[in-house]
Amino acid sequence: MERIAYAEAARVLGESPHSRRWEEYMASIMESAAGDAYDPDNAYPDGLPEVFFWEAD
Repeated sequence: MERIAYAEAARVLGESPHSRRWEEYMASIMESAAGDAYDPDNAYPDGLPEVFFWEAD
């Protein structure tokens, strides 16, 4: 996700019951950027590493 106002996007997603339910559902197959256990209570930290980048021609 690329977002100019990441903190605002994280706040909105963090307050969404749908997003929260998704984070809890996915927790068993996720891990943190450092390889630690995933914490659905901290689903949107200050930043995440870029994993994919695609630029259309």
